[in-house]
Amino acid sequence: MENNGGGYAPQPGKIPGARMNLGGRELTLAPLNLQQVEQFEAIMPELGKQASLRDALSVGVPIIHASLSRNYADITLDDVRGLLDIGNFRDALDAVLGISGYSRRPPGEPTPASP
Repeated sequence: MENNGGGYAPQPGKIPGARMNLGGRELTLAPLNLQQVEQFEAIMPELGKQASLRDALSVGVPIIHASLSRNYADITLDDVRGLLDIGNFRDALDAVLGISGYSRRPPGEPTPASP
């Protein structure tokens, strides 16, 4: 990935979202677009069910990457792994889910019934 002065080059017309300091850089996490929602639809129910950190990372990092790639087209999965740490991973994933319209419920909390 090309490094432009220590940051990632945003695309013109940056998509608003959640600003976060990731790896010492202020980056904007964008909501997932409909194509990305369809891509990750099958794994969304797995969020929060992971038995290990490795499982949580394998599900969450691609979602965070998809979000960041909307504003930083040249960012790679390896770049995202380098920006994330134990202290910001969950916050970044929760931010992407929140701005994308997903709500996280604590384990065991029932899903509301359909009208």
